Amino acid sequence: MDTQDVETTAGPDLRHYFSVVRSYWRGILAILLAAVLLAFVWTLTQPKIYQASSSGLVTTGGADNVGLASAGDSLAKSKATSYSSIAGTRPVAVAVKEDLGLDTGENQLLNDVTVQVPSDTAEIRISAQSTDPAQAQEIANA
Repeated sequence: MDTQDVETTAGPDLRHYFSVVRSYWRGILAILLAAVLLAFVWTLTQPKIYQASSSGLVTTGGADNVGLASAGDSLAKSKATSYSSIAGTRPVAVAVKEDLGLDTGENQLLNDVTVQVPSDTAEIRISAQSTDPAQAQEIANA
């Protein structure tokens, strides 16, 4: 095998790419500036979304001994999980909508609200998103 054959089948090298960039630098720069400008305009036209959070703690009645306290803690954690699944339902969204007098639909309200229970706790965290910060706070608290 001849060394000249190996060199011709190797393909373009780095100098070839630099020559292409040097030849078309105006077009490359124009496309880059157009993309940056479009991203800037798109960012400015997006509505601002505010998020508010609210949390609650599920408790059970006081216990006199350690065994009852442990059972109460387990019950509170179980109730917190149940309450979180109930909080994300349509009847709750309807009640929140009626209480606050909102114009949004129940589906939009369900999409804007997230309910979480941190693992192994009796805490419920509710987050609401809205274009109005006061409305996001009211929804999270409701």
